[in-house]
Amino acid sequence: MFFVTLTTFIDKYLRIQAGMYDCNAAIALCPEFSQAHSQLGFIFSVTGKFQEAVDAYNEAARLDPDNTAYVQLIRAARVRLNLPPLQGEDQGRE
Repeated sequence: MFFVTLTTFIDKYLRIQAGMYDCNAAIALCPEFSQAHSQLGFIFSVTGKFQEAVDAYNEAARLDPDNTAYVQLIRAARVRLNLPPLQGEDQGRE
């Protein structure tokens, strides 16, 4: 059982590393590719690096301000960091 768990862990770790490598390579080739920044933010989120996720999602939103999904991703990562709501959000909602 130990070897199955270890193998699964190594497989997931290598996939995450490959994903980070791919995102960084895409960003190096085309820094304005917002989806690469968003995918990098997702990888940071699933690995618990929420501040890095917020930074990556912010860059994606800066590059593609019409994509409202990026705002939702920023909001979710900020919640995990216990940060206040984004400026201009309605704080009185229930």
